Amino acid sequence: MHDIKAIFLDLDGTLLTSDKQIDDKDKNTLIRCLNKGIKIILVSGRPIFYVESIAKQIDPRVICMGYNGAYFRDSCLEINQCISAKHLQQIRELLDAYSIQKYYLKGLHAIYSSDMDQRFIYKEVPTYLYTKEEKIDADIYKILMVDSRLDVLEDFKKQVQDFVSVTSSHISSLDIMDKSVNKGNAINALMQTYKWNQDNLMAFGDSLNDIDMFEHVKYSITMGNGMDVIKEKAWDITTSNDENGITLAIKKYVEGI
Repeated sequence: MHDIKAIFLDLDGTLLTSDKQIDDKDKNTLIRCLNKGIKIILVSGRPIFYVESIAKQIDPRVICMGYNGAYFRDSCLEINQCISAKHLQQIRELLDAYSIQKYYLKGLHAIYSSDMDQRFIYKEVPTYLYTKEEKIDADIYKILMVDSRLDVLEDFKKQVQDFVSVTSSHISSLDIMDKSVNKGNAINALMQTYKWNQDNLMAFGDSLNDIDMFEHVKYSITMGNGMDVIKEKAWDITTSNDENGITLAIKKYVEGI
């Protein structure tokens, strides 16, 4: 058993089941952790308002980070790192030049979208159909690109990775944030604020955008459904997100749960 102070959880493919629900067994396990004084932090590439909607289904004590760590706020720490206007303009020009199939510019209160694909629309905020001529005054925290042409995505990544942060949660997509943003840097900021030691931290994830998070905790656990590349980085591998992998690992390693 290990002395765990905080547990970091990705959402899609990790805490959420394949049908985007939280299993009651996992929910109850997390509540027991909270009652024991262990911090529960949701760390997702999703917008902060969506992460908060998931947290409300668990417990008001759950902490939320959105846009892969670009936005976080509590009584002790604030992270508010949007993409600069200069870099946003560069990305917008490249989206057009590469004829990217789908893309979504995500802010705190609105999303600017290349289409109205319901898979990427959120009920919490309005979505506006984006045109390249449109001026966007809102702060943009993340750009999601979706394209079936994997060679195009790879070339796009090479074009921009020197001035923005690029990661992915799926083989046919890219997440673009400010250069300073990734899940690991956000966790590091929390570690400094709360005086946590890496040896007392656990994290669960399943995809490429979780690798930075794993590098900042001792107990990194990949879901059974996770990508092979992240399984290679993990301290341990649990069962899938549809098989209560989170509950099984927490009960295995956290005393008194």
